[in-house]
Amino acid sequence: MSYPKTVLIIDEVYFYRQTIKNMLLGCSVTVYEAISLSEGLELFEKITPSVIIIGASFANDNGLYFARNIKKQHVEVKIIFIFNNADKDAVCNVFLAGGNVLLVLPLKKERLLNEILLYADTRSYSNTINFFARKASMAFT
Repeated sequence: MSYPKTVLIIDEVYFYRQTIKNMLLGCSVTVYEAISLSEGLELFEKITPSVIIIGASFANDNGLYFARNIKKQHVEVKIIFIFNNADKDAVCNVFLAGGNVLLVLPLKKERLLNEILLYADTRSYSNTINFFARKASMAFT
């Protein structure tokens, strides 16, 4: 299995960006970082990453709006949201905005890497409904 080529991490908190970046070491991906959604959008337009990770700093309406706008033009990009805590409304909102995965802190390396690998295997989205149903059921594990 191969990993996507580029990952964009968007979070205000340096510690979280570095933690995620360190989890991706050795995965043969190029990692870009942004500290704001506007910087993330600028980077996205330059590099068009395979995966966007939106950190807990933006797990709100602004992050959902950002994801919705990205997905309008680039449905193939996988968007992973990281929340401090999440309820059923948060899960629904993430998926309605075009997010593919919602992970809850504390973040586990194996879980993050599995989600990125799953993207590499399911880029065709041939079974979208089952894919999202499984993601929704796993969001609270």
